[in-house]
Amino acid sequence: MEITDDLIQASSAWESKVNTFFLRAKDLERRSSGTAGDSLSDDPTLSEALERAKAQLHAALSDSFDTLTAMGVISSLITTANKGAPTDKSVLALVKWVTSIVHMFGLDHEPPPEDGIGWSGIDVSEAVKPSVYLLSRLRDEIRQRAIGQKVEKEEIEYLLSVDEVGEAQDAAALPFTAVLSQFKEDVRGLAERDAPPKAYLALCDQLRNSDLWKLGIYLEDREAQPALVRLVDKELAAAREEREAREEAKRAAKKERERQERERLEQGKLDPKDMFKTAEYTDWDADGFPIKDAAGNPIPKNKEKKLRKLQERQWKLHDAWLMTQPH
Repeated sequence: MEITDDLIQASSAWESKVNTFFLRAKDLERRSSGTAGDSLSDDPTLSEALERAKAQLHAALSDSFDTLTAMGVISSLITTANKGAPTDKSVLALVKWVTSIVHMFGLDHEPPPEDGIGWSGIDVSEAVKPSVYLLSRLRDEIRQRAIGQKVEKEEIEYLLSVDEVGEAQDAAALPFTAVLSQFKEDVRGLAERDAPPKAYLALCDQLRNSDLWKLGIYLEDREAQPALVRLVDKELAAAREEREAREEAKRAAKKERERQERERLEQGKLDPKDMFKTAEYTDWDADGFPIKDAAGNPIPKNKEKKLRKLQERQWKLHDAWLMTQPH
């Protein structure tokens, strides 16, 4: 197999798509507390899609182990699952089949998980889960209230007192409990001084974009759903670096435009009637345009044409500068 840049890019995209699918299924199972079960009996569309995928996968592997087509079958099935509004049971049933296939392909160095969902490296460690999920849940509650412009001090105090995390039993959890404690303190401070909703939103963004990101956790906000807790992987890090690079380029471009504008206004301070009042000329008309040079000779036609263009440009710059001055 020839390993090309395009192949690597396509493989990374496939892995990211499957990774996100597993993450959302893990989150779904956690929030359903195991009561959803897994069955496609109430979702004929996904049921048909799964049976079709099984047949297509079998045909691909029977054709000299055509793994490229097999990977495409899995990707198409995930696309189908992401469309519409599948039931929890349907998604869990489908993700367990995908899990069995990727493990059959040997795409994970660990054996299949007990719950039959995903592969290693996508879930938060057990040691930090209590703090991370409490932080995520608390942030969701506060963020939704701030978005709805209904942040009340009594409600905030109640939210901060409802859930507590016991003493950390693992050193890995200590940074997360510290972040949780600081977040609560900051929220309480905002409530005590009746801060506006935008202050709460800014604090929630800081928790997501800075505090937890530094600890390798990202909270992916979703509409009408709790935030998805996920590890910071290479795709997330690369996407953030690209976004920050674009924003930095925009800031640099804006700064350059502002510099050019300041320079243009500075040039506009000079009155066009005075721009040629130099020793190079000895006579000028009413608009300050030179008529004779230093020797008393008339200005040549070709030079006069150039000088008029310069003065016309200065008139425009000067008019723009005058517009910025107080009347």
